[in-house]
Amino acid sequence: MRHHADRAFQELDRARSASSEEAAMAHLELSELHLEKMHEFSEAPPTRLHVVKD
Repeated sequence: MRHHADRAFQELDRARSASSEEAAMAHLELSELHLEKMHEFSEAPPTRLHVVKD
């Protein structure tokens, strides 16, 4: 999840420094995508671990 948070903030920084409105919107959309992924992970049930014996 930390990866998506970092990427969301990176894309926000890129949007702020974009040279055109279109580029800024693209970076904002990518930031939103990463925020949505974070939300999905937080809503998902925890993964169950299985012990496998040899």
